[in-house]
Amino acid sequence: MKSAESSDKKNSDPVIPFKFDIEPIDSQHQKLFRIFQRILDNIEQKSGNTEQIIEELEEYTHYHFSTEENLMKKFKCPEMATHVAQHEIFKQKVLDFKTSQLFQSATLNDEIAGFLRKWFLHHILEYDAKYVNTFKENMNSETKEI
Repeated sequence: MKSAESSDKKNSDPVIPFKFDIEPIDSQHQKLFRIFQRILDNIEQKSGNTEQIIEELEEYTHYHFSTEENLMKKFKCPEMATHVAQHEIFKQKVLDFKTSQLFQSATLNDEIAGFLRKWFLHHILEYDAKYVNTFKENMNSETKEI
């Protein structure tokens, strides 16, 4: 994993501070980070449309998790069950956040913000990082076979 120096400094989008050099995973992590950032900005600014962005987060995480899980299955990654369990925990938490938005509670919004910050970095750095070598080895093998 290497630090992603922002060649996008001209671009106002936040850039995740690391990448694995695995596509489509890196671009999907970047999009998730942008969605997370929009949620955090909305909570901070009390913009009121956090619910819509959480809906977008839910949809995109299903897509991203499916991509990761399909690659993990294809490449027979160890600890896949643990990784998938982490995805399920996240999906449940997003459902909880959707429900909490009905109450428009500042405390719940702070909980959402804290959870997203911690989970995103912890999950990518701890859980996603475990499959990087397996993905790269198998993806390189597939490229050589073509």
